[in-house]
Amino acid sequence: MYTSTAAQGLIYGGGVESESAQLQRVANRLGIAHSTGYPLHTMLGYLAARMAEGLGENPYTAITYTSSVAAAIGLAFFFLAARQVGNVVSALGATALLAVSDTLWHTATITETQALHFACMAAIWWGILAHIQQPQRFWPLAIIALGAGVGLANHRTIVFSIGAAGIVVLWRGAWRAWSWKRWIALGVLLFIPLLSYGYLFIRAQDPHVVYSTRPTWFPAQMSNEVVIDLIRGTLQSGEGLEGNLVFPRDDAPQRLEFVYGNLSADIGKWWLIIGGAGWLFIGIKRPSVLIGGAMMALAWIIFLMSWRLDWKAVIYQHALLLLMALGWAAFFDLPRYAFPNVRHKLHLWGMLIFSVPLFIGTRWTYAQHLEARDLSSDRFGDRLYAQLDALPPNAIFQSGGWTPDAFIALEYLDDSGRMDVLPMGADSAEGVASRAQTSDRPIIIGPFLRGFFGLYSGSLFFQERGLSFSGTGGPDLFQLRPYDDLRLTTEADAATVLDISITPEVTLYSYILEPRPDYFVLTLYWRAESAPMPHYSVFTHLRAYGVACDESTLQGLISQDDSSGTVRNMHPTTVWHSGEIVKDTYFIPRPPALPQGAAIVVGMTLNGERIGQWCTPALN
Repeated sequence: MYTSTAAQGLIYGGGVESESAQLQRVANRLGIAHSTGYPLHTMLGYLAARMAEGLGENPYTAITYTSSVAAAIGLAFFFLAARQVGNVVSALGATALLAVSDTLWHTATITETQALHFACMAAIWWGILAHIQQPQRFWPLAIIALGAGVGLANHRTIVFSIGAAGIVVLWRGAWRAWSWKRWIALGVLLFIPLLSYGYLFIRAQDPHVVYSTRPTWFPAQMSNEVVIDLIRGTLQSGEGLEGNLVFPRDDAPQRLEFVYGNLSADIGKWWLIIGGAGWLFIGIKRPSVLIGGAMMALAWIIFLMSWRLDWKAVIYQHALLLLMALGWAAFFDLPRYAFPNVRHKLHLWGMLIFSVPLFIGTRWTYAQHLEARDLSSDRFGDRLYAQLDALPPNAIFQSGGWTPDAFIALEYLDDSGRMDVLPMGADSAEGVASRAQTSDRPIIIGPFLRGFFGLYSGSLFFQERGLSFSGTGGPDLFQLRPYDDLRLTTEADAATVLDISITPEVTLYSYILEPRPDYFVLTLYWRAESAPMPHYSVFTHLRAYGVACDESTLQGLISQDDSSGTVRNMHPTTVWHSGEIVKDTYFIPRPPALPQGAAIVVGMTLNGERIGQWCTPALN
């Protein structure tokens, strides 16, 4: 389920997925991730990427699959843990419902360190519950120690689970009889995974190691001191986590409601209630487990209340869902808890009957989450990567800095070997506007920055500062330039000049038609004859004619670019200046075979009424 719905290729997304492209880039090139470094995740991702390349598959998809595999392993550990508090059927049902929860499913289908974190927590809880059952055995303690070690080498919030394990083990008291050999063995199992942090110090010696928001040809500024700060919690930008973690003193009720709301939105409030009731059953038979679970839940709730990156908080709540799922396994084993002396055959019927709601809930939750969690058809990251190949020489690619499109652009630059393009972050829209007004280099705006500045909602921030958007070689990238940029006039003169009137205020001055295997790239150079003017819409059609452009022989529409606004709605005609040249690009899908009379038709409409058009044969 996870691999079939996992994101393919480079991941572009906001919120939870905003760091996926960075983790993919770091793993693909053996780089150094943001704090706390995540060495195990990086090395496992690198191994998966190289195996995929050997098989002719996409390395970025393979890196994402490591999350899918880690989550699946975590579910196997969870099932073993759930068997300690419930019967085999209730444990299986709880595992299935946990698997389709929104948080865990999402974690398993993107590149994210939390999948391995979940596996470590599930392993620790398996060890905790197995130790309660068999305190004289060593292997449950070994599972706890190894899970804690791997967890510390991956994500330090594992300490919330380690604390729960410590309470349970101390309560049970079997540790009093441990030999010194057992203590040493546990220390070794805990310590060995921590050696993976040595990877960070080794890679820091490479002057071109991938880290932060720089291409590999830009010298890295890494050192052992920086690595130590990174492991301790300082981000690569030099900032710490202080601003992200704020203890909820004055806003505790609101923050608690925030945590509860996220959990309810994920799995539903009734499943939260059932999970809590199940923990009461566990506590009656095993008070130490209840105390350990309560300690872990409290720690995570406080953490989630304190964590102020709300857009990312949901990725951490799988820890609470894991605890809830243990409660489900116990709750739906009610006959065994309520009637422990009843005959085995009745227990069997009880297992089958009482666990039915779990499987119904799993089916319903799966259907509820499938559309949002199926990321397999999302190819936007790879689509953006392909568009970057059309960046003009010496361009500045303006992104938000620590953003998905920035990391995708860096991968493109390193793969292509281009050193003329400069990737730059932006702290403010004013800074971008100032750069576009003064720089003699092309300023290319990425999609994340447009969304960050609210440009998708029709903001005219840049136009109000004498700037305009121009189309580029891709539908998701735009050039920002002064509206009276003389270089644009030179471009328009170098194209095929038409100089024909489309509306009373707009002339189609020139064009470039570039056929590609899957689509036509049509670049139009409009000229505003007067201003202000109405809000004109544009249509760009590929039509079938008996004789190209002869309206009397029109046979129908073949395809069209769905964008109806000039410069893909980023630079509407209502803000054009008189005499301004506007570069507008369209991408019209083309079928494998075109009829002889196929033609490209371009025109403008006003309030749905066609004002004027121009036609050219598509097969010229």
